[in-house]
Amino acid sequence: MEQAENKNSRLLTASARNTRERKKQDCMSLLKTVIRLSNKGKPRLNSNELAKHIISMLEDEFRCSVFGSDYSSILAKDVLPNRALCCEMSPKHWKALLLIYCKQLNEADGGLGRSDRVLLSFLMKSLVAKATLQCSVDHRMINKLTNAMKDLMRREKNHIVVDNLVAASNSLCRVLAVDCRRMICEMGETVFTSLLHFFSVQSAGTLRNGLVEFFRIQLAVHHPHGAKTESDGAMAADMTTWRSHLRRLYEELYMELITYRQSAGASLDPAFLQLAAAVCHQIFSATSSSIEVTQLTTTQHETGSSRKKRRRIETGWDVLRANATSLDGSEHVLPWLQLLCTILLGFPRDLPAIELLPFLQSLHNAMIGCKKPNVSSWLFSCLSALAGAQHALADDLSAEQAATSGALWSQVWLTALRNVAAFHKGEGLLLMQALVRHRLVVPDRKLFQVLLSTSCPVTRESLQTLALYVSYHDLPEGFSCDNLAAVMADSRVQSSRYQLRAQLIDWLLPSNVEKLSSSTMTQQLLSDLLVGLCLRNVRGVLRADSESCESWLDNVQTAYLNVTFVSGSRSKRVKEHVPSMNGVISEVRDYLEKTLLGNAALLLEQDVLCQDQVKYVQVLLCQCCVHVRIVQALTLHGGLNHPTASHDSITSTAKKLLRRAARVLADVDANASIAKSALLSPLAGVEELFSRPRGDSDGETRLAARLARSVVPIELLEWLLGQAKKLQCSKEKGEISVINAHVPMEVIQNKTQSNTDFDDLMDFDVIANSSSQDLSVGLDESNNLSQFSDVANFSDVGSAGENPLLSGSLSDQVQLQLTCVSILCKYCKWTAESDDVSCISCDISPGLIKTKLLGILRQCNVAQPAGLHLLITFGLAMASSDHLTDDDLEVVLEALQAAFRVYHKDASVAVKLLELLHAFVPRVFADDDAAFDSRRENALFPINAFLRLWRNDAQILPAAIKEFVMRCLLRIIECVHDVSSATRFLARFPDESEDDDSSVLQIVSHAFRDENRSVRALAVTAVKRYALLSF
Repeated sequence: MEQAENKNSRLLTASARNTRERKKQDCMSLLKTVIRLSNKGKPRLNSNELAKHIISMLEDEFRCSVFGSDYSSILAKDVLPNRALCCEMSPKHWKALLLIYCKQLNEADGGLGRSDRVLLSFLMKSLVAKATLQCSVDHRMINKLTNAMKDLMRREKNHIVVDNLVAASNSLCRVLAVDCRRMICEMGETVFTSLLHFFSVQSAGTLRNGLVEFFRIQLAVHHPHGAKTESDGAMAADMTTWRSHLRRLYEELYMELITYRQSAGASLDPAFLQLAAAVCHQIFSATSSSIEVTQLTTTQHETGSSRKKRRRIETGWDVLRANATSLDGSEHVLPWLQLLCTILLGFPRDLPAIELLPFLQSLHNAMIGCKKPNVSSWLFSCLSALAGAQHALADDLSAEQAATSGALWSQVWLTALRNVAAFHKGEGLLLMQALVRHRLVVPDRKLFQVLLSTSCPVTRESLQTLALYVSYHDLPEGFSCDNLAAVMADSRVQSSRYQLRAQLIDWLLPSNVEKLSSSTMTQQLLSDLLVGLCLRNVRGVLRADSESCESWLDNVQTAYLNVTFVSGSRSKRVKEHVPSMNGVISEVRDYLEKTLLGNAALLLEQDVLCQDQVKYVQVLLCQCCVHVRIVQALTLHGGLNHPTASHDSITSTAKKLLRRAARVLADVDANASIAKSALLSPLAGVEELFSRPRGDSDGETRLAARLARSVVPIELLEWLLGQAKKLQCSKEKGEISVINAHVPMEVIQNKTQSNTDFDDLMDFDVIANSSSQDLSVGLDESNNLSQFSDVANFSDVGSAGENPLLSGSLSDQVQLQLTCVSILCKYCKWTAESDDVSCISCDISPGLIKTKLLGILRQCNVAQPAGLHLLITFGLAMASSDHLTDDDLEVVLEALQAAFRVYHKDASVAVKLLELLHAFVPRVFADDDAAFDSRRENALFPINAFLRLWRNDAQILPAAIKEFVMRCLLRIIECVHDVSSATRFLARFPDESEDDDSSVLQIVSHAFRDENRSVRALAVTAVKRYALLSF
């Protein structure tokens, strides 16, 4: 065919060829115009028909040779960037497009006249990213992509092509890493040599970052959590080949560090440091100081020559110490210090016990002689990490080593103390925190002389240092800092044995208004310290910081170790016993109250900060939060009585601060010259005021919530409600809202029965609930169900290329309004009207606020990003609230059902909505009363629809949706009390199929055959819980 085409082309004249080319361009221009115009308005194109047309053109060899490049360009520029079209596309079309472009990548060097490799690789990256989000990708796609990369990268010189293919492989690995470990190992070992070449020549850019991520994934897949042997959980398709690849990667990393060493002031990327630390963890050995690297050059690899190059590379802790603590102390050592710190933090037990003292001595000497601030900060960080390593190696150290290291750590403490006194740097304070936390030194009283000096600011690091000290050591009562410039005014405290506590209060609450804290990051710790100073046992009120969240790569590695029956859990901080408090010191408490009232008076009377209204209102709100948290803590610990707490002077002053803040907020909002985004930071202080209060019991938590509400003045609540009401929108025909969530039977009967998509499944479920009086609700003037048609599903969902969940899809004004909604939700969440502390009153009832919010939710349009965010914000905040009545719950569930109708094909939004539904399951299924069956049916509608789609096609839903569907089913089983209730709740509604079984086991049976491991595990857990109901 191609020969005939070429022969005909040679017979044509130049004029005929030009005419043919012009007609071809006109056809493509017309197609592009139609697609672009349809993307801008109604009606939209049917994405499945469009994808079917593109696939038919690309699958035909002749038409692909003529139009393939143009259709690929249309797919890349006009189809894939359109979120609506991607969400509507069926899984079989995603699979077909992936197969087509994998095949074209394999044939890219064959001279078949396909689209150029840059476009092909870009399409491959985009298709993989979109397909993994919208449906379940076949596991065999890993092998197909591996073959394409292996054949293409041998002779590929264009870095853009490699960048796109690496990005595609990373996207695929993120989704399939848990289920396809061996296949990903084979992928890495197959293309490792080619990618390592690009890694050595590419020093920056997206390709560099993509390669670092690829290698990190390979290290995690081969060695989860640093496992070195197969018995520990390591895996490789060929362990000998993989070890060779690791040695070559270490060589490249070593040369990279040398290159950075020659470039003064260079800074390494954190991801690169994590990769280098993981490789060093595998390479470093206590018995070997070098490794032998064997490598085939590219030419030898292609010709099959057996000649090999061998090099010996120095390795081990000696090399790292020599490079990191060189005597010149210049910026050339920065990369080595960063690597050392990363290794010690990630793998503290890797450091041999014999190397502890040399490292400690070398780092301390380097810190003493260092004159450059950036190098000094990394030396402090390395010493902090080394302190953690010594704590991990405590059982391996001899008594002599422990004594010698103790003397060295005392010198390090003094050096850090002098550095903090001179420069007040956070790195020195962090080092001191590490030494106190690991009990390597006994802090002396000079710490208070440094902290209480007039030049030491109140920062997060200084607060944490003081908190750690009082957590492990008793305050030296009666000790007074001689260098404290401010003279205390309260003679009762000055003459007593609590002088240090009073001086610490003066330092934490400076009389200079401009020095008052306005950071929401320090509010909780500041208030805890102030209350602790009023208690005889200071450490009783302090709480440990929450641990940081793990990344997806950490979760994957833990799953690997759990599957191989190796414990994947790492050491966790042991919660120490906190002795009970001995009561409140009235003298210190009175002095704290006097200081708080004095600072509040300065804020209310002086106009020091009024030139910057945003900064002024931020300070007001921050100080108000400190006042409220102090009142809460003092009430919980006996410093205040319940009936008098709301009338205490501190509480009254906090209310005055909030009343002034409300007036300033209104002025700032009315000022058109100030951006609305400027108010988001001050409002974070108000949101922090209503965040979940800390209490040892549910009653204490509710008491603290009532105290917080009693402070809020009516002026602030009215302003917040005024902002929230702006989210209401007028209903236009064809828009989906809570009001028209149900579909009438007559309309459903007129719909075509050819498509069994989510809309049809949802419509079938609501037939029984439709009534004759609702016949006109879903109809427009033409009696068409436009709001539920495929054409209108995404017609009003923001920009076609934007994710409606992202804050970028919202204006500053809408973000401000949603923040106000979040604050109001927290205001009315924690305390019911029947609490036994009703004597603590508030200006506006939480029930009234809740009613107002539900009215706003009723009037919102969930098809708009603002309405969707309103539903999610209100739902997640109120899911556990005891203020929601059954009628209120019906409104939320109807809004959820309406949102599912709009966004069920948008996987990221559907997962968020399922998460919200999962939070409401305990409220919906807590009662077995048949009167609430309609409420339960509303909650089961989307789950039922997703289950039917899943049953019809296992790959139609992405793994994330399947996982949350199973989580919802599991939570329903956990909420019921017997087998009959579970069967009745989970019974699917009958449909046209005759073999439909409504048993619980039949519902989850298809989950056992799913390719996703998490889905299968949840199915097993659901069956176990269901079986336990029988006993």
